[in-house]
Amino acid sequence: PRVTAVLLKSQRQGIVFVSVYMPYYDRSFDQQAEYDLTVGCLQSLVDSNLGCLFVVGGDFNVERSTGTIACQALSQFCSRNQLLWLEPKNNSIGFTFHNDASRHCSLIDHFLFSVSC
Repeated sequence: PRVTAVLLKSQRQGIVFVSVYMPYYDRSFDQQAEYDLTVGCLQSLVDSNLGCLFVVGGDFNVERSTGTIACQALSQFCSRNQLLWLEPKNNSIGFTFHNDASRHCSLIDHFLFSVSC
């Protein structure tokens, strides 16, 4: 599955921990539809756990700074649900994916947190 979640419920507050593996985004119509479907699955999870805090981590297959349609969909999801899209610490490693053969690296693994965490 692309989205897996666990609810940790205490007397005070529920926290939903989510692992996500977003589809590879190649900017094709089919891939955009699959990406939107997965964001919709995340939204459904948030909607069915109102009042809970969220920690979402995984391979989002987009870099935050690209401005692609997929990146915009994820940014809108964060805004609608008051989630922070965390940035790496300054002067830290600038990538989470590296391919030696193609000499390609990118920052595609991210964490999203509820604003009130």
